[in-house]
Amino acid sequence: MKKIILSLMCLCTAQWIYAQEAPKKETPKVSMKAVGSLSVSYNPDSESAFLNFGGPGIRLDYGKVGLSYHMFPSLRYFHGDTEDKTNLYRTRSATTPILGTGLQVHYKKFALVLPMYYLPTNNVWILSVGVGYKLK
Repeated sequence: MKKIILSLMCLCTAQWIYAQEAPKKETPKVSMKAVGSLSVSYNPDSESAFLNFGGPGIRLDYGKVGLSYHMFPSLRYFHGDTEDKTNLYRTRSATTPILGTGLQVHYKKFALVLPMYYLPTNNVWILSVGVGYKLK
């Protein structure tokens, strides 16, 4: 009986000592959240400029530097002329909403964005490059 009580006391003492150690803080490296960012990107082939707003994405942080894959709700600005100027119904608007997806590399609050956009009228994906500011 003495051996059982001694064993339980040793076990309780070991648990108490282990609980007294300072817990190590480990920050998560991967997070899924909507990041507030504002960026401007441009594609010279399609002569389009995009105003990107940060959307939901997956983010990996390495201290002050991070890499993330996002959806970019955007506004596309482009030249509104068409080749057929006689048909008024075929004229394009100079500003259209569009959803893009792509990478964002950020250092502190500044970001380099590489969003891709699908243009259903041409049936192509276009890649644009831009810079931005991370709000959160």
